[in-house]
Amino acid sequence: MSDLSRELRQAVQGVERPGRYVGGEYGARLKSGPGLLRVAISYPDLYEIGMSNLSVRLIYRMLNALEGVACERVFAPARDFEEQLRALRLPLYSLESYTPLREFDLLGFSVGYELVFTNLLNILDLGGIGLRRQDRGEGEPIVIAGGPALTNPVPFGAFLDAVFIGEIEGEAVSLFEELAHLRRRGAGRSELLSRIVAEPYVWAADKAGPVRRVHWSGFGAEPAEPDASEAAAEEPPFPVPSIRTVQDHGVVEIMRGCPNGCRFCHAGIFYRPFRLKEPALIAREVQAQVFGCGYREITLSSLSSGDYPGLAVLVRSLNQRYRPQRVSFNLPSLRIDSLGLELLSELS
Repeated sequence: MSDLSRELRQAVQGVERPGRYVGGEYGARLKSGPGLLRVAISYPDLYEIGMSNLSVRLIYRMLNALEGVACERVFAPARDFEEQLRALRLPLYSLESYTPLREFDLLGFSVGYELVFTNLLNILDLGGIGLRRQDRGEGEPIVIAGGPALTNPVPFGAFLDAVFIGEIEGEAVSLFEELAHLRRRGAGRSELLSRIVAEPYVWAADKAGPVRRVHWSGFGAEPAEPDASEAAAEEPPFPVPSIRTVQDHGVVEIMRGCPNGCRFCHAGIFYRPFRLKEPALIAREVQAQVFGCGYREITLSSLSSGDYPGLAVLVRSLNQRYRPQRVSFNLPSLRIDSLGLELLSELS
């Protein structure tokens, strides 16, 4: 808390669970320097929920790996801290550098379900940012969002400058590299927003024409890192929460999409096509979670984990590898017809 101002220290000390608001977690990235494209990302809910969100972890790591881009985090404050901020007339800030949200170039939200949208608006209000897109001036951040809850972005068009349709990985990497280049040249809000909206997979309220949906073909096919030793895995891939979160365990995504194609399932349609991650890449990511983050409970995550080919063999090999560290593995979203005795014995 040494970098917090006197007023912020006063606000934090009088609330429940101050660890939500002070940052400084192991693995947090703080990038500084002239001409950086400064991005704040959020899952608009409490810290314990937002830090459990896989999309925040993926985007934070992806953007901070880009030269010229600095990505920080912000989450929705609880009622007691919000009252402190309003009483002291303090703006909501990022966890890495305690920078007021109004000073960022972009403010991005991952929206998992519609009911958190009021939290998104409250974050804007607490950050001193205009709620409606037409009310934001040149000195305010571009407000972008994405996620399954924004499959139909039209109802939210009055508040969002732009919406990513589909998965942000892949094409968005080259986009943010170009945005960073524009920012180094001194580009302002209007020029950056025009470049974002020009992408075919980005929706905007005043943009004509169809929107192309993005499905990242690179999932599970990332090139192997040159050194996959335990020493190389000691760097945490994302900030490790300093307080207990609602899902206090490591997460490794093993599939994206679902092979079952149920017509009623929004997630199964939204994340098409069905893609698998190679076992070697899964093992490398588990290693980073165990040795880099210190987790002893790992979830092998997907929409239907039991449909991963050779899942029992994968879990058995991971059990054998991490038995000395007493690591346990969980499988969410198991269909009853995919849970055989061999897999059940490995999980037990």
